[in-house]
Amino acid sequence: MTLQKIMDEIAGQVPVLLELKNQKDRDTGALEHSTAKVLKTYKGPVAVMSFNPRMVARLAELLPEIPRGLTTGSFEGEGLPEAIKDHLHAISDFDAVGACFVSHEASELEAPRVAELKRAGYPIMTWTIRSEASEKEARKIADNITFEGYLAAKP
Repeated sequence: MTLQKIMDEIAGQVPVLLELKNQKDRDTGALEHSTAKVLKTYKGPVAVMSFNPRMVARLAELLPEIPRGLTTGSFEGEGLPEAIKDHLHAISDFDAVGACFVSHEASELEAPRVAELKRAGYPIMTWTIRSEASEKEARKIADNITFEGYLAAKP
């Protein structure tokens, strides 16, 4: 199923948050361009996010009116060089890419940069919550949650 067909089916009935996943060795901008083509004509609330700051920056150029966020966390086990991992973990690109929210790894929600963004009024989301206990802890900081394999009592 294509993104166009999915967005046609949703038809603005509910808010949509799209996460663009970077494909190793394919950071060409094609995914951002094809996403922008669909979203330019979409009539409904939508936001986009990605772990890749370059993708978010491209989306800022292509879709300046749509909210954009960075998916962030520790980046442990991702096979990234330490300097890049540290840069991403520090959420250093937030302002440069025009982000207006983050979706941060649940185990890292107490990171100083997350607290700084929260104090500044930016929405903080988190991923991935799989239990009631994890949800309860995450809601102390996060404004919204990505769930997996767990049906939360509170939407």
